[in-house]
Amino acid sequence: MSPEEISVIKSRIEEKHQGDSKQLEVIFSPDKRLLVEAPAGYGKTHTMVSRIAYLIAIGQIPVPKRLLALTFSVNAAYKIKKDVSKNIPELLDGLDKQINIKEKTYISNYHGFCRSVLKKYGHILHPALSKLDTLQPIDDSRSDNIMRSFKNISINDADVLSNYNSAVREIKGTYLRENINGYNSVVIAEILQKEAIPFNAIITLTIKLFQEHPSVLSFYQNYYTTILVDEFQDTNLLSYWLLNYLISDKSNVLFLGDSLQRIYGFIGAVPNLLSRAQSHFKLKLISLDRNYRFASNENMLQLDKIIRQNAITPFENPNALSSKIEFNIYEDQVKEALEVVIKSQEIQGLHPTSKVAILAKQRGPNIEHIIKTFDHNKISFFYGLFTDDDAEYLQFNRKCLYEFIEFLKISTKITKKLSRKHIDKIKEIYVDKDSPVIKALLLIIHSFLTKTKST
Repeated sequence: MSPEEISVIKSRIEEKHQGDSKQLEVIFSPDKRLLVEAPAGYGKTHTMVSRIAYLIAIGQIPVPKRLLALTFSVNAAYKIKKDVSKNIPELLDGLDKQINIKEKTYISNYHGFCRSVLKKYGHILHPALSKLDTLQPIDDSRSDNIMRSFKNISINDADVLSNYNSAVREIKGTYLRENINGYNSVVIAEILQKEAIPFNAIITLTIKLFQEHPSVLSFYQNYYTTILVDEFQDTNLLSYWLLNYLISDKSNVLFLGDSLQRIYGFIGAVPNLLSRAQSHFKLKLISLDRNYRFASNENMLQLDKIIRQNAITPFENPNALSSKIEFNIYEDQVKEALEVVIKSQEIQGLHPTSKVAILAKQRGPNIEHIIKTFDHNKISFFYGLFTDDDAEYLQFNRKCLYEFIEFLKISTKITKKLSRKHIDKIKEIYVDKDSPVIKALLLIIHSFLTKTKST
């Protein structure tokens, strides 16, 4: 782009970020490797999108498809894709270089990216990987489950799989490094042969492919000039190793995360990962310092400050920090669940169009009580506590894909009528399933297909 066009883009970005000096420092930084520490509500996503637009404008991202944007979960990847596809064209609108971000930028979670690699080159390791989407996902967390699923597998091989799964969750780096070859060998010799694949193997086999076939690795290192990782604090050891292969000396790097917000800590997110990556990849650290989510609520701003400071220096904070936040403590989980339902009804009574979100650290007895109380009072709700590797989630998506392909054998046109038939077929399959996960997934597939543009 010409200097005049770059100047226009800079003006648009500056106007959008309204003088936030830290955000603008990230966006216009000449450094090729940045680590942005940004708690929720500090404008991290807006900053990331503007940084991408600026790098495209100045030519550091030659074309959008040379950007690889990764994150841990499917939901986080979807959010990045939505924000990027909406906002970057607006920032670059009217300039000579028209950008088709939505179709060309590769945005995925780690496993989605590895799946794309294995579908192209995995046949080098095993023929079954060329049809990866048809392989049965398996839970390799317990040896007895593995042996029930595969009658001829030995207890030693089942232990290799389950022990490796445990080591990922328990962040046992030395064990993972020393045993990755043994794990991959069992997957290739025993599991792929049976047209199945464990969740972790999607990454470990990609690492094996990169290790043993430098030309494949070199292609990806040269193709993606910029590596962006959002919610970086939720990266586990396998995903971190993958990044070590993808990032070369020539790569632009942008990691965004919050060291105090390890959402996926219970499944192997690495402690102190941001500081470790800063040193290892030679990243310049920039911390955003304005909380926009609570900008109009001084008490919440103070609470945010206290929580973050306590996490850094526990019990060593000045008494001047104070905040008044209402909270309730109940005598048991049944009483708490009832009060949650009553409060939700009160909010919706006052604001009929409002939607109430109930946040929980993780699934457990307390959440089960809340669900039962909502069901007992015949109050509809959406259950969002499933993860990308839950067995029900994986099987549901696999079944939806299979049935959709079957419909396409009859009609290659995706029409509203076809969508309705697909929804009815999935509902018929799961008519006797009333788990919260299945109910939620049925709502999602219905929403997706009914809102998808079709002829």
